[in-house]
Amino acid sequence: MYLVANRQFLCHKQVQVLLSSHPNSTDGQFVPDVHWPLLVQFYRSGESNQAIPKELAEMIDQIRYLQLPRDPIHMEGILKPPSEVGMSPKKIHEVTRMATYVVRLVEVNDLPLDQLRIVDVGAGQVRIVLKIYSSLSYFFRDISRGL
Repeated sequence: MYLVANRQFLCHKQVQVLLSSHPNSTDGQFVPDVHWPLLVQFYRSGESNQAIPKELAEMIDQIRYLQLPRDPIHMEGILKPPSEVGMSPKKIHEVTRMATYVVRLVEVNDLPLDQLRIVDVGAGQVRIVLKIYSSLSYFFRDISRGL
């Protein structure tokens, strides 16, 4: 149900216009003349001390309804990076959780590692891939012996 509602929302004409328009060139399409802090206030509280166009208010209400909780999901056995040097606490959190998620996904689904392809689209320091590699190193050691 959630995915259907999310898809319907994203396919709505005004949402498409907003997502595909550059703020400096809207060509007169649906982009309301509303001060953006007012929209943030309405998004956060659902209330506004000034009028917001009905279509926009409904769109923001729908966004609030469809948003996922931002609370972290509990994960057992978080994998630690080989080194935390040069990493902020936020980056450590991101790398350890994403690497743990990918490794568990591979293990639980018994994915064939010789066909597995992982693309790290991070900041160019391949930290997630290095952690995944070290966590699945038993496989990479075994395959390198056969070469």
